[in-house]
Amino acid sequence: MRLPILTEPFRKLEPIEPGSDVFEQRGPRPAKIGPDSFLPLKNNEIALMFSGGVDSTATAVMLAEHYDKIHLVTYRNGYGHYYHHRTAERVEELNRRLGDKFVYSLISTKTHFDEILVNSVLSDYKEYRSGFIWFMGCKMAMHMRSAIYCLENGVPHMTDGSNEDT
Repeated sequence: MRLPILTEPFRKLEPIEPGSDVFEQRGPRPAKIGPDSFLPLKNNEIALMFSGGVDSTATAVMLAEHYDKIHLVTYRNGYGHYYHHRTAERVEELNRRLGDKFVYSLISTKTHFDEILVNSVLSDYKEYRSGFIWFMGCKMAMHMRSAIYCLENGVPHMTDGSNEDT
């Protein structure tokens, strides 16, 4: 008999619609925009790159004191990420405790990550001799997709929670 906790992390995720890189979305879906049109900015909203761990959860709580809506965005680069269901559960808990201030999305960055890093990892490693390039490629893909998310959703601010203001 398999324990329930071992089956959940390995479930296959499907995009919420064909051609999308969004696997899960809780809260309102953004309107469709075209290459020359953008949503009006929502003044008192912010997006946070959210893992569901202690640091990003504490940042989300702090942001809830200053913003009407916080978009919690979690990314999968396609290489070894499990337990995203726990992140979604943390979002539900935040909404219960702080009053539906949080919108959650689980988004793939695999295409961007592959373009930035995977296709050149061997040559980059030979040149720089550091495993740190893997981290940088992941971080760059998440920041790039965060900028796209903000444009798609009319969110004027984004943070990864790594500076003293957040």
